[in-house]
Amino acid sequence: MPHALDRALVDKARPSRAPVPHGQPAQRRPPNRRLTLLALAVVVVTLLTALSMHLLRSRADGFRIAHFSVPVAYHATYVVKSAGTPTTTEQLWVNRPFEDVDMTLGREALGGPASESSTPSSSAYLSIVNRLGAQVLRAGSADAGELRVPAAAAPQDVRADIIVPAGLRAGWLKVVGSRVVLGRRCELLRSAAPLRSGPLRPITTSKTYTDTCIDATGIVLAETTVQNGRVTCVARRADGEVERSRRSPRHCSSCRPRRW
Repeated sequence: MPHALDRALVDKARPSRAPVPHGQPAQRRPPNRRLTLLALAVVVVTLLTALSMHLLRSRADGFRIAHFSVPVAYHATYVVKSAGTPTTTEQLWVNRPFEDVDMTLGREALGGPASESSTPSSSAYLSIVNRLGAQVLRAGSADAGELRVPAAAAPQDVRADIIVPAGLRAGWLKVVGSRVVLGRRCELLRSAAPLRSGPLRPITTSKTYTDTCIDATGIVLAETTVQNGRVTCVARRADGEVERSRRSPRHCSSCRPRRW
């Protein structure tokens, strides 16, 4: 009997629980505040990381996306040094979006006695003229020949305002630095092949690539091509003026091509 009396006293001293009405859920324990704070911290860190990556990428891509101008037409002269071949000069006229004239001349075309009496038509040993749906080729003093080609934008014109943002987003272009050429700052972009060689391709090796330096007007100032770790071609802008003339070489406008 003493034990039964003690148990009755203990049960009576315990706080009684109110019965849960039928059909109502039982009260749940309050959530663990530590787990809640930990989950919130993980979410905040994730958002900050994503924001930081976006800002870094925006800073890296800012000059290309925001500051490219699009000249209607331009003329550029490049000195081209290729491994195992004499140095040449490239004259490029572009009249966007469909027309360009690309002439390859001897090194003396930039200056010296040979250039005083030489004209682009007499010193050029390769001329390529592209118009909408047509391409005219002439080698040296031979007759020009015309090819019918699919309608497309001027193939010798690098449209940096289009391909650079798309290439960066796809990861097929990489920013590797900056340079100053002819007193103008340009950004160095790495691609798998020269930008004028065709569609962009993924960069699959660190030993074969092309670095192209493009200024704020979207014009190529320098280009270096590397094959298997060896520099094979270097082209550098030789004229300091940014010319936006629509005029093409006179001899290219008056040539009478032979259709192929």
